[in-house]
Amino acid sequence: MNFEQREEVFGRALQMYRLGLLRDAARELGRLIEDGSTDPRHISYYGLLIAVGEGKVQKGLALCEQAVEEVRYDSEMYLNLAKLHFRTGRPSRAKEVLLQALKIDPKNPALIRQIARVNPRANPILPFLTRKNPLNKYLGLARARLFLTLA
Repeated sequence: MNFEQREEVFGRALQMYRLGLLRDAARELGRLIEDGSTDPRHISYYGLLIAVGEGKVQKGLALCEQAVEEVRYDSEMYLNLAKLHFRTGRPSRAKEVLLQALKIDPKNPALIRQIARVNPRANPILPFLTRKNPLNKYLGLARARLFLTLA
């Protein structure tokens, strides 16, 4: 396959993934890998999909970690690895991966959404006040920022 064909197959696989057709998307990405693609995006999504869609968790983790190693600056690779950890029952490891990714891309909305999903809201700092009380709100924001800078 040439570059355009690979990108077409990759786009089709992402569309299937978004529609929840995990096995079909994995099959499409498998074609790319079998064809010799070494694109980290292809490897990362393939790893995520074979783990979640086909139950091949160890192989999927290895592929996602390989993609992260190849392009340490691409937060999308970290996001896929974190999703895989989360969906396979490892939320604390998912959180660690997301915190690494936030160091690279701190304003990435997909990372922020995923960390909120992985790390649910903490209890209010002042339990005798409602969560919406401005004191709780701003103290909670300060705690969250402090946590992110320490991590």
